[in-house]
Amino acid sequence: MSGTSMENAVKRGQGLSISGKPLETVNIEGMTQEGVSFIVECVTDNKLRTLQDVRLIINKAGGKLTPVSYLFVKHPYMHLTGPEDLSPENQTAALEDPILTLPIEYVGLLPSETSTWEARVEYSEPPMQLVEDMQKILPEGWSVTKTGLKYYPSDHVQVEDESEAGDAFRNFVEKLEDCSDVSEIYSNLRWSSYEPPKHEIVLTE
Repeated sequence: MSGTSMENAVKRGQGLSISGKPLETVNIEGMTQEGVSFIVECVTDNKLRTLQDVRLIINKAGGKLTPVSYLFVKHPYMHLTGPEDLSPENQTAALEDPILTLPIEYVGLLPSETSTWEARVEYSEPPMQLVEDMQKILPEGWSVTKTGLKYYPSDHVQVEDESEAGDAFRNFVEKLEDCSDVSEIYSNLRWSSYEPPKHEIVLTE
C-alpha cells in the first residue's frame, strides 16, 4: 500500500474523508419498479452530493424514493469461522452448545462457504462485551472474524433469475456499487433459484 493510500485508509478509520472532512452515514431508502425494497447505506463527507448521485441512479433505473426501513430489522451480527477440516455437520454440532448461552437468534453457514457462519444477535445495539463473551466460549479452533450491523428483510420479493426484471436489478446494483460513497446495499429480493440453507441453527422464530 502506498503512503497516500495508507494515509487515506487511516483517515477513513478515524471518520475522516481524504480531504480531512468528517464522514457521516446516510441511508437512502426506496423501491424498484418491480417492488423490491432497498436501503443504500453511504459514508460521505458531502451529504448533498451523495444524495444527488444516488437519487440519479435510482431515477434512471425507474425506481422511487420511499420509506421502507419498516420492512427490515436492523440486527448486529458476527461471523464465526471454524476449522476447515470439520464437516458442516460437525461444525453445527460444535456451535449448538456455546450459542445457547448467548442472545443469538440464528446461526447459518454463509453461501459458498465451508467454515464461516453468520450469527444474528437479538439485541438492536449490543455491548461489545458480547463479542468477547462469544470468543471465550467458542470451541478450540473457532474465532469471531467479523462484526457489524445489517438490515435483515422481514419478508422477501421473489424475482426470476433469468428475466428482464432480474437483469434490471443486477444492473441497478452495479451502478450503485460504482458510486464511491456507497458502502452497503440491502434489499428484500430473493432470487427464484434460492434454496434454504442446509446447515443452520434457528433459536427464535
